[in-house]
Amino acid sequence: MLPDLLGRALGRRIARAPASEVSGGSIHRCVRWETDAGPVFVKIAPAAEAGVFEAEAAGLRELSEARALRVPQVLALEVAGPEAALVLEWIDFGSRTAQGEALLGRQLAAMHEVVGTRFGWHRDNTIGRTAQRNDPSTDWPQFFGTHRLGFQLDLAERNGLDSRVIERGRRCCTATCGAATGRWSGGRVRR
Repeated sequence: MLPDLLGRALGRRIARAPASEVSGGSIHRCVRWETDAGPVFVKIAPAAEAGVFEAEAAGLRELSEARALRVPQVLALEVAGPEAALVLEWIDFGSRTAQGEALLGRQLAAMHEVVGTRFGWHRDNTIGRTAQRNDPSTDWPQFFGTHRLGFQLDLAERNGLDSRVIERGRRCCTATCGAATGRWSGGRVRR
């Protein structure tokens, strides 16, 4: 079922099964899938997680707009019965060299020079399996303290981390991020 759907979405003939598993994916199954136009990279997850793939696809498209470094092209996002699949361009990596790593560093720096008028993004996404809020803000310390550090502290607290560690984290957050002193509450900081 999934191969047929992916073949139609790609407009290619696709093998009935993946050629091989690809290492590196700790959350979703990652495979190399052969097509008549060359291999593709496919991430597979339960259909209920299709939204995670939608956010990832949007993020990859956004990163490619910076034109600073090579980002795999999003080829398809499909749901077939119990599975969702994100299909990306297959990129063959060469050997690691000092020159290649220096180039990557320059490209990442160039990507980070592309800035918007606000911090955050037009949609929430995930970092691993953890939700990541991206409510836009014009205040970087507030955004970072609330949506990154504060959110992680709240998560750690819910998961039972020692309250002394949580309090130290909140104090650090207050010292470095100003107003981000309270608990996460839907994008606002409670005081």
